[in-house]
Amino acid sequence: MLENYGELTRQAAQLEFEIQHYRPIVTSEDVIDTMTFGQNPNVMANYTKNRTSDKTADIALSYNERVESLNIKELDTLRDDLHAVTVQMARIRRYISFLKKQQSDVLTKIYIEGIGVLNTAEALGLSRATVHRSRTLGIEKITEMLIRVIKP
Repeated sequence: MLENYGELTRQAAQLEFEIQHYRPIVTSEDVIDTMTFGQNPNVMANYTKNRTSDKTADIALSYNERVESLNIKELDTLRDDLHAVTVQMARIRRYISFLKKQQSDVLTKIYIEGIGVLNTAEALGLSRATVHRSRTLGIEKITEMLIRVIKP
């Protein structure tokens, strides 16, 4: 779980971008193009005037509603995925916050900030052995917390 924090951050950023810049799967123009079969608009105008049945309009409306529904579902899926990722990230940060300060600082540096053991030791003024020990103890404590949540 902790090792995946960087990947979760990347996923969240990508999903946020996709939601902010969402483009529908199919647009109304696509529906119109499909309905005219790529024909010359002048030819289709005459054909439409003289030969289009009410069923054609119903089919076009039905298709357009279906396309809108698919686009809404796609955007909802992106939002659901983003929510799931942000909940996982919040859970990790929350569990780290329950640890002793040194363990919390070590896990934050290594997993949240992604700076590695040696740089964590230097940043916190600790030996590498102390960083390894704090990391191991922190992971054990978080594992215990997860077990309590899963098996109350």
